[in-house]
Amino acid sequence: MEERDAVLEFLTRSETRRVVLGRLAAEGPCRQSTLADVLGVSARTVKRTLDDLGDREWVTQTESGYALTALGEQVMRTYETAVTSLDAAATLEPLLTHLRGDFCDIPVDAFADAEVVEATKSSPNAPIERALALRASADRLRELSSIVAKESANQLHRRIRNGELSEAELVLERDVLETIDETPAYRESFDEIVANPNVTSYVHDGPFPCLLILSEEHVAVGATNDDGFPAAIAVASSSDARSWAESVYERFRIEATRLPE
Repeated sequence: MEERDAVLEFLTRSETRRVVLGRLAAEGPCRQSTLADVLGVSARTVKRTLDDLGDREWVTQTESGYALTALGEQVMRTYETAVTSLDAAATLEPLLTHLRGDFCDIPVDAFADAEVVEATKSSPNAPIERALALRASADRLRELSSIVAKESANQLHRRIRNGELSEAELVLERDVLETIDETPAYRESFDEIVANPNVTSYVHDGPFPCLLILSEEHVAVGATNDDGFPAAIAVASSSDARSWAESVYERFRIEATRLPE
């Protein structure tokens, strides 16, 4: 067994070990009796735990009590980071299960506090409805899109026609553009959108790693199911989420071809 696996097994096998390490990391040196009182366990259990941690040189005994060594501090920090990432991945599970890991490098920690909306049997359009709500309050929009949704297309057309968007950039997969060309109901509206001076439209040969919407305050990452329908969307506002979303958007925009007005 590799050493890192042994470390994880050692920690996950005992909640008392994790709590003792966490207490020492948060509070500094503690006496054995204090740890026993805080944990609500026997002095013998704490002594055994401290001995185990000491054998690994994660804790050391000082005049003020037991304290973490630099190694123990690093182990605890690494463990807590891993737990945070796993928690974030669990939150994003409805989205991540529909994204290819070798194609979409979404930083889950940046979306730890994201609002995740999933399509269900009772609410199959929930992701689209959340995207519409985000767009409805935006003054500026940038989007990567690989689907054509009637509600979304109508909303965009209406807001642009009414002058409710001061600026919009659209990067479409070529398949989307071909669908629009072949559908008269979309063609007229799309021509009006492209002709608007506040809109810049591009076509990309694709595919995109995800659906992407950037407004002034939020970024939204979406995924489709095997049938091409929206499966889930995650809406976040952290600076790290925005930095990642902007880098993805710019990469595909630069590779795309601008459509003539």
